Amino acid sequence: MNTTTTATVTSLQPVWREVLAVSYRALENSVAGVRDGQWDNATPCSEWTVTQVVQHAAGDQLAYAKMLGIGNGPAYDPFSPSGAVDGTAAELVKDAVEQTAAAWATVADDTETVPTPLPHGDLPTPVAAVMCALDAAVHAWDIAIATGRPSPLDDELAGHLLAAARGIVEPLRQWGAYAPVVETAGSPSSTPVVDDLLRYLGRAPR
Repeated sequence: MNTTTTATVTSLQPVWREVLAVSYRALENSVAGVRDGQWDNATPCSEWTVTQVVQHAAGDQLAYAKMLGIGNGPAYDPFSPSGAVDGTAAELVKDAVEQTAAAWATVADDTETVPTPLPHGDLPTPVAAVMCALDAAVHAWDIAIATGRPSPLDDELAGHLLAAARGIVEPLRQWGAYAPVVETAGSPSSTPVVDDLLRYLGRAPR
């Protein structure tokens, strides 16, 4: 069920393209920062290694691109990543991001709704785009944390991602796509909005 409000759509309308661009850079940079010997590291996605998170993230982007009319989608199930990549992980992600960026570039600013690979189906364009960005940005965080790199998220980006997520995530959580909300613990950090986003998506801030 989509519980997105008109206010959320209005707030995301002027920023969704930049949110996508920032999130794509975060994903590519996180993957570029993985060193030899780290590909099998455990990640905040408890059952997946770094390589599997990369595969999942790339596959999700390709699925969005296909729904928007670009490419054939992933050649594998993003929710059952093998842990073995043909070529390099950086190439896999670069191809996925390029296809999805090209797909979003075909969407006019006045397009009210677009199809998505989410069970919700069509969503308001700004919300669909920011949910696509959320997938890239949060998995960039998973990879960065798993490999000892700084978080790629800041409060400005997290605020936009959280605005979209609050209307979309609950049905996905019921189907197992997100873990339960993590309760607040400890003293506030310097990025409270990032922490709120991560906890809402079932991740403990690091």
